[in-house]
Amino acid sequence: MAGVPGEIDEEAGPPSHVPLLHFVVALAFLAAGTVLGVSSVVEVGPASDIAHVHALLAGWICITIMGAMTQFVPVWSDATLHSRFLARLQLSLVTVGVAGMVAAASLERFDWFYLPGVVAAVGFWVFSYNVLRTLPSTNPFRLDVTELQFLVALIYVVLATAAGVSLGLNTRYGFLASTSIEHGDLVSAHAAVAVYGFVVSTVAGAIYQLATLFTQTELTKLEHRLQDMETAVYPVAPALLAFGYLSGNQGVVTLGFVLIVVGLGCLTFVVARKLWTSQMDVVGHPMLARYAVAVSFLAAWLAAAAWRTVRRGEMAAVFGSTGTSHVFFVGFLAFVVVGTLYHVVPFLIWIHRYSDLLGFEKVPLVDDLYSERVERVELVATTLGAVMATAGLVFGVNLVLYPGVAVLSLGYCLFVCNVIYTVDGHHPGGVAGVLTSKESAEERALTSKKSAEEGEK
Repeated sequence: MAGVPGEIDEEAGPPSHVPLLHFVVALAFLAAGTVLGVSSVVEVGPASDIAHVHALLAGWICITIMGAMTQFVPVWSDATLHSRFLARLQLSLVTVGVAGMVAAASLERFDWFYLPGVVAAVGFWVFSYNVLRTLPSTNPFRLDVTELQFLVALIYVVLATAAGVSLGLNTRYGFLASTSIEHGDLVSAHAAVAVYGFVVSTVAGAIYQLATLFTQTELTKLEHRLQDMETAVYPVAPALLAFGYLSGNQGVVTLGFVLIVVGLGCLTFVVARKLWTSQMDVVGHPMLARYAVAVSFLAAWLAAAAWRTVRRGEMAAVFGSTGTSHVFFVGFLAFVVVGTLYHVVPFLIWIHRYSDLLGFEKVPLVDDLYSERVERVELVATTLGAVMATAGLVFGVNLVLYPGVAVLSLGYCLFVCNVIYTVDGHHPGGVAGVLTSKESAEERALTSKKSAEEGEK
């Protein structure tokens, strides 16, 4: 089993079914988002891009991040989660809210979009408060790189959801008409702080640790300097983008994109070098193999972004053109999330189900909990599908786009099935136990023990 430092207390997080419930719910949004995406491409059934984007970003990726941060912020920071009740509440609110937004967008009832949007926003605010109270400090100078990235992400998710609620209210009541802010500019600002600010900041904080840990390498002096540079310039970039779009200032937008390119360029180099010098078999490792694919797509997107915003100096779309934006989302973010889940889900189950049995009976390895054959086929399908789909969009070739979308959708289906197979086959309560939030006997004993220890303190 690869890499958890010996000083880390795995029992600092909540019972395993709490983050696992986040992941299972997120998978449902992945399935829904995939269906909506296919419908959008082939123009059959509900084809709202807003529904598709919110199902995948707010539903799949953001809920996955919520579950991961709820579990591993206490682990990384050697702290105790502030509130397990809030961890459950945040998921309920965000799930209901995002599902409502997806439904409203699919039915093109955007005048009602703000109602579920408010519910989802409150859920994200509960999540932010819970994790913020869990961090050992809110002083940036007392946090390590990962904790600092997480703190930045928490600030941006509050700003992003506030902007999202404002968009919904404006659609319903049109209050922006009395201001100098255009609805489209607020959409761009919302997207910038949501994705670059919340999602990518979280990904950056996690991937520095995970890539170094699982490649069994150490950061060199150059890599430390690049990491410090990214940490210095990237956190302000989403704010500059948002301000530039809201004020209509092209220079500020260009500066924001330059900092995005510089920060993510540093991240790309560090992670790529970790993979290149890895002591582990990158191709054979489910997480590292997907990180390698993700870094390749990110490098391609950065090249396109640099050309568009730096060389041409124009007020670009938030993530580039239609084709290049899919390089970023499908090629980079999706592969990072899928690769991370291939470790996190079986690892959580292994810790709570099998770790205490070591030395007493034969127990499986973490990588034995999922189907390796399905994982290999899924990797090929998602990689090939992502290349074909993005190429089809970039060059406008439907003969490449449609087969690519089909292969990519098959890959996501295999991924969902493999994760569900892992949970149902090895979690003490199975998928049903996770969905009904039933703790195992071991977890109930752990909860009672921790409550008693906290009472003594």
